[in-house]
Amino acid sequence: MNGRMLLTAWAAILLTCGAEASDTLRIDDLAPYGRGDTAGFQKWCAQVRGVNQAPPAVVVDGVTLPISRVKQQRDSLCFNLAEGVNSGPVWLSAGGFTSNAVWLSTRQSWVQSPSQDRLVTINDRVVTALDLVSLILRENTNGLLETRRIALQYDVDIVGVIPPLNVVQVRLRARTLAARHSIVSSMKSDPAVQGIVVEDDNPERPEDPERIIEPPDQAGWIANKLEQAVEAFKHNVREQGRSFQPTNVVVGVVEKGVNFESTDFSAFAAPCKGVGTCLYARHSSAINGHGSVVAGILAARLYPRGNVAFLSRLGAVGGRFDIIVDRGAASGVTARIAASVNLVEDGARVLNWSWGVHRIGTLNLRGEPVDINVRTDEAMAGYELLLRRFFDWLEHRHSSVVVVNSAGNSASTTDDHLPASLSSAQLVVVGGHQRSRQVVDVADPRFAVPRSSSNVGPRIDISAAACPNPSRSTAVRAGRGGGCGTSYAAALVTGVVAAMISINPDLTPRQIKHLLRQSALPMIARPDQARRIGPTRPIRAAACSNNVACAVEQFARLDMHQALALAVKTKRHPSMAEDGGGELLE
Repeated sequence: MNGRMLLTAWAAILLTCGAEASDTLRIDDLAPYGRGDTAGFQKWCAQVRGVNQAPPAVVVDGVTLPISRVKQQRDSLCFNLAEGVNSGPVWLSAGGFTSNAVWLSTRQSWVQSPSQDRLVTINDRVVTALDLVSLILRENTNGLLETRRIALQYDVDIVGVIPPLNVVQVRLRARTLAARHSIVSSMKSDPAVQGIVVEDDNPERPEDPERIIEPPDQAGWIANKLEQAVEAFKHNVREQGRSFQPTNVVVGVVEKGVNFESTDFSAFAAPCKGVGTCLYARHSSAINGHGSVVAGILAARLYPRGNVAFLSRLGAVGGRFDIIVDRGAASGVTARIAASVNLVEDGARVLNWSWGVHRIGTLNLRGEPVDINVRTDEAMAGYELLLRRFFDWLEHRHSSVVVVNSAGNSASTTDDHLPASLSSAQLVVVGGHQRSRQVVDVADPRFAVPRSSSNVGPRIDISAAACPNPSRSTAVRAGRGGGCGTSYAAALVTGVVAAMISINPDLTPRQIKHLLRQSALPMIARPDQARRIGPTRPIRAAACSNNVACAVEQFARLDMHQALALAVKTKRHPSMAEDGGGELLE
């Protein structure tokens, strides 16, 4: 989108996460307030806790703002930035204590989440927003001029924007589904509009006590040779010295935040020292454990029985990994895409998308209807167009970025699941497995089996351990399943991809996909899957070169050790990274 984008006033920051007793400084939320333009948002508001009568110092990328620019009202803290400030971490400081650091992006992509009082129920599985929709404008249109015209013509307010994708979010004056449908139908016929995204969500429902949940898989990542990967990375750093200097890598994790009250993350509630692994995230309550578990697989304090903390282990010996946890607005697929665009423009080479949605009416492999993370046909059509626009933008503007996405946990295929059903050289789709009870070598195909809840299908590139066994400190309510799922398998793959890039930053997404599959360990299908559909795309002969453990026509299980070993080899011999003539996207 060219030129300046006119935005109406943003809604004030909503109170979130409830009232937790805490004497420590924390930033629960951070968002722009007011109008955005090409110079960036100038006013920001944070929801904070642990603040006394006097406002704390606000530090933006190491520079303390003058107190005249900071205003406090109860638990809300607003501050003004000077023009020209770049994206960077922001934290609070008072009485010798510091808060968690949150990434402040001065990029232009921001949208709002639907408010609870404007959601209406479609059925027992889906609610939808009456007032917020997003317009995907045609790529050859002038976004600024068309947005102004549309706002006047259809009597809507512009409340959000994703300029690189030519997407604008508007607030409708609709109070019924019929009214929304009438306005949306009119705007769909507008020559400047290619598609419209309506925002569906799932109503909160109590957990079914009769629901059968598979038991957790203790230390499941043994099947992925995680410890060997860490030791090999350390060996290369220590033994090869200057000839092996890992580069800095930024990883974007699209999640709400992490629980900085936990032992796993409390050490990160301080300014990053500039070496090792840095974590930037909003503070999240303990019951919102998903983001904490996903982030903890990548970065966490190193201690016995703690989180996996794969990149923290690598960063302790060499290189640097910046982990930015951000989902933009509180909910919605459009918010995730807006946050992803900002993360990419702020330098992220890897995005972790541990999320996905199913089309309502989808049946799982047992013939039962999928009843979690489902959306209407209308919403799915808009989401697919939005996601395709995003990946087209990546291909043309940020071709080195890799997106790692979880396949989903509905025991179905990825055919009616987004983003996993999309085909892109920059998208790696990850299924979940668990160790079998058979006493065989780790390289044996029988060592691990697909987790029965994991989605399956040929769009899945690789499988990884689904059960990270997070410490109780991180996720005190992981559930009877022990906090298992493809979300966590995807985070393991994200960590490996980031490590591969730190070793050889010249690797392309297509080459990374090829190396992941070339290095993969074999895995057999479950007996009930063998006659139907495989858990991943089968390994072809072109992907088995230089890998004695590889087995043609079997399924791909992540080998973290071999993946890093191949990355080292491609650094020395770039021709080894060739992708086998298109095996990746067959």
